[in-house]
Amino acid sequence: MFILKCNQNIDELGIKNPGGWNVLAFWDHLDSCHQCQEAKVTMNDLLNELVVGETEFLGVLSGHK
Repeated sequence: MFILKCNQNIDELGIKNPGGWNVLAFWDHLDSCHQCQEAKVTMNDLLNELVVGETEFLGVLSGHK
């Protein structure tokens, strides 16, 4: 599971769908969400870990980079 800093649902945003991860939707969200922009580096690192092959990963974001 991947939890955005803003707590919006990744499925509803189109970031995660039955076909996999939509990285463009993720980046679009980062560009438009002030809360997630603050943790952009951390979020990109977490998403990279998910895409590379972690089967399950809990990414709870904090303001730390």
